[in-house]
Amino acid sequence: MSDRLSMHSSDWKLFGRKGQSGKPLLFRSRTHGPDVRQFAEQHEMARIRCILAEGEANDAGMPRSTKDLDDYEDRLIGKLEAANAEVYLIAVVNGEGNRDLYFVMREFDQLRAGITAAKTDVSSFRLQIAPIDGDAKASFLDQLTLTPEMERAAAEAGRVHGVKVERGGGLLGKLFGR
Repeated sequence: MSDRLSMHSSDWKLFGRKGQSGKPLLFRSRTHGPDVRQFAEQHEMARIRCILAEGEANDAGMPRSTKDLDDYEDRLIGKLEAANAEVYLIAVVNGEGNRDLYFVMREFDQLRAGITAAKTDVSSFRLQIAPIDGDAKASFLDQLTLTPEMERAAAEAGRVHGVKVERGGGLLGKLFGR
């Protein structure tokens, strides 16, 4: 395994599941990659939850607009890269009135510094940060991972759709091109 993961790995999987509320969750994840999984298992992990303000989520719990969320995510990753921090985005989950950003890192303080540097003053969401460790980390990694078996079952059920993605190609390019 490389000592450093790429912040811009294009090996992301996009998939959906139902949340505890029964409403859809949309996942963008690269936890299926062995190097990502191994790094996550051996280092610190945290979730940054962007809690949507009242009226910012639709009836399905998804953001009405992702502009502020996308801008914050880009700004945070930019600050982490500029600081040469060993902090890596491994998954993003939208739904139930939140956008959850999952990061793994060598040092939790690097993520805190990135959050401070990428401050947001928008009223459309507020931040909550939570470290994930112990048995919870393995459970979160499993929930964030689309296994080959799950992918095969979805394909057999006709729920897999090929998507041609080019970098900078709108929403799908943003989802897969990071």
